Amino acid sequence: MYFYPFSMIVNHFFSFFLQIILRRRDKQRTEAKLLSFAQYQDEITQSRRGNYGPGLIFDPNAYKAQREVQLSQEAKLILCMDPKIRNDDQRHIALVSLSQAVKAFSEFPLHMQQKLVKVGWYERFESKRVIIRQGHKADNFYLILSGTAIVTVLDVDPKTGQSFSKTVAFLGKGNSFGELALMHGGTRSATVTCKTGVELLAVGREDFVDIFMHIEKDKEPSHIEFLRIINEFRDWPIEKLPWNDPKICLFTFFRRGVVMCPDSNKSDWIYVIKSGSCKVLKSLEYTQPNLSGLKQEEYSSNQSTPRHYTEDIKHNQQLESLLRERLSNSQSIPKIRIEDDEEKSQEAVKKTKIFVQIASLGHKDTFGLEHLVFNVMRKCTSVTLVSDGAEAVLVSKKFFQQHLSDDFLKILRRTIRPYPTEDSLQVKLQDKTNWDAYKTMAINNQILYNHFVHDLLFT
Repeated sequence: MYFYPFSMIVNHFFSFFLQIILRRRDKQRTEAKLLSFAQYQDEITQSRRGNYGPGLIFDPNAYKAQREVQLSQEAKLILCMDPKIRNDDQRHIALVSLSQAVKAFSEFPLHMQQKLVKVGWYERFESKRVIIRQGHKADNFYLILSGTAIVTVLDVDPKTGQSFSKTVAFLGKGNSFGELALMHGGTRSATVTCKTGVELLAVGREDFVDIFMHIEKDKEPSHIEFLRIINEFRDWPIEKLPWNDPKICLFTFFRRGVVMCPDSNKSDWIYVIKSGSCKVLKSLEYTQPNLSGLKQEEYSSNQSTPRHYTEDIKHNQQLESLLRERLSNSQSIPKIRIEDDEEKSQEAVKKTKIFVQIASLGHKDTFGLEHLVFNVMRKCTSVTLVSDGAEAVLVSKKFFQQHLSDDFLKILRRTIRPYPTEDSLQVKLQDKTNWDAYKTMAINNQILYNHFVHDLLFT
């Protein structure tokens, strides 16, 4: 009878005592964990400071410039293999490495990338080696993976009649060459020589045509069907177009930054944009502001303060009275001009050419018809077409004109809007330059006036 309550008391005592022990143990463990974490953090900090160098508390490696990504050795070995024995995994490794190492390669559509790693091969040339020579037959297309090459053209001096080599361009990583001769079936128009060691991805003629100008036998290509919905070709006999002849009609992809047409008046092609976009550029003379009164205001003790900077008339009158009192004791602020006198600036600045974008072309837009349609009536403006990454259908101007009826020519003259003349574009560029300079002058004058008022009120 007394044993039961005593046993309960003992059990409660042991339970209470056990809880105290457990709480102390948990507290000790927590302190031990916190201490070990602090020690661990301190050790890491000290070790890092020792590795960073004296006085540095950050990792300088995090601020180092990233090295240029190179094509992996595994990808080079795969591209050196016979294309027929490459498996899917190897092609995937080469595709990923090329996309990471060469940005220009990643700009191709995915189906083109897959075909390029399937049939392309790796080549390496030492410095001063000639890759292609002007006048030779075009066999391959090349994409530069690393290094620099020089493009030269053989020309003739009109005075002496002697031939000489003229450098026209430098090619680097991501640039390609050799495609124009393959597209049009001609010979090389320039010589490309290695300035440094150059690594290349090469593609043969037949594979290039299959990738960039793919045409299925006995089936009308999709780009010909696309031409049927273009307004400029709606009443033109598309059925007469030999779509299997690349000298008359071809469909290809132009990477970003590639000059598709250097001069619209001298081009032999009409361009129809199927996908992507292009820029239309015009070469104009560099302009400088020519406004007669383009200078900053002068604030001195001999002139009154302008009144149009405040809307409150009463406050403006009070401010003017305060300014008059202090202007008599203040010194003149030196005169500041944006630019030198006109005569000196005109002598110092040489006339240089700049490219100005005057239009942007996209899906279903055409380029190259203006010269063909309006050449007899007026002088057409010469413009340049540059790709922003676009697929385009190219049609021979000569073939298009041969099958162009008079009625359809009249329709085109009503629908096609010619580009502005070079003189009008030059005037617009001058107006924009003057407007930008005027805005800069107005902002500078406002800042100068604010400083002037501040100095008068608080000094």
